[in-house]
Amino acid sequence: MHREPMQTIRELRPLTRATPKGWVKWAFWFLRGYIVIMLAIVVIGFARGTL
Repeated sequence: MHREPMQTIRELRPLTRATPKGWVKWAFWFLRGYIVIMLAIVVIGFARGTL
């Protein structure tokens, strides 16, 4: 079997970021908010010494 030689890093195309659209964008914002709220609850728990 004949295989093409592997490309070097310089020959590869640079990666581009996908921009989330529609409901995916809202889902990411919801997750960010959820994480912030959960972190706040954990901090409050540690501050009160109940964890």
